[in-house]
Amino acid sequence: MRIYLPWRLEFGTLLMHWVRWVQIDMLHNNPRGGPSTVCCRVGDEPLFPGAQGFCYTWDDLPNDKKKWSTARSNDHKDYMKALCSRLRADFESPTLISPPRRFDADLRKGNFVPRPQHAFDFPEDAYPEVLLAPRHRKHGAHRNYEHWPEVCAGVQGFASVGLLGTAEASLDLGGVATEHKVWNHADNLTATLNFLKHCRLCVTTDSAMAHLAVLCGAPLAVIYDEPGREAGHPTWPWAFDHMKHHAIAHCEPILYAWGSPDTVVDAVQRHLNEEQ
Repeated sequence: MRIYLPWRLEFGTLLMHWVRWVQIDMLHNNPRGGPSTVCCRVGDEPLFPGAQGFCYTWDDLPNDKKKWSTARSNDHKDYMKALCSRLRADFESPTLISPPRRFDADLRKGNFVPRPQHAFDFPEDAYPEVLLAPRHRKHGAHRNYEHWPEVCAGVQGFASVGLLGTAEASLDLGGVATEHKVWNHADNLTATLNFLKHCRLCVTTDSAMAHLAVLCGAPLAVIYDEPGREAGHPTWPWAFDHMKHHAIAHCEPILYAWGSPDTVVDAVQRHLNEEQ
């Protein structure tokens, strides 16, 4: 029994690294499909389509603690040691697999599309054309884009709009139909995956929803300011090169748009026109 230990850090880095790495490890180190169990949160099962089982009896971290530095803290190390001891007692001769300190630079060979576990009852002709991910969080507030209302209103002039994210970490933009907000569906991730499958374009900032769109192969545009710098932060490098490296569909930055919602709206309209 191979047991993949939980990822307790940011959801975005889970999507960028851990889910891909688990998929690669299952394919290359467990090619005969022996039993594999993944420790994950309830609802995240579609991100691990190769697993035969899931373990939920572990403690997640609060959002303000989901930092790379936490992985080096004594509290986190002590918790993981205790969890490993419990798993060894609960399972017969398990092989426990921790996230590596460094990930393979080329994770593209681990490309896969997350697989919803439940049917999604939604009319085929009712999916929104353009998806927005209006992240709005206290943690990392510099990454909140201030102009989502203007972008939403502008795009609604020529396309239907849907919203990705969670209710507690997103702006609830006006004029969007209730059924087009994924957080109003019982299974948020299943709704998100189906919306991404059917959209004509997904527009995000550098956030977890961007990495999920890449995994799903959805057409993606990411709002940035100047190239080479994460929008809203004076020193962090942007992660777009990493996203585009793994993308299997359209994936482009919308540059110089951090203070210009019109630039975003124009880019969306241009993409939809070119697609026709």
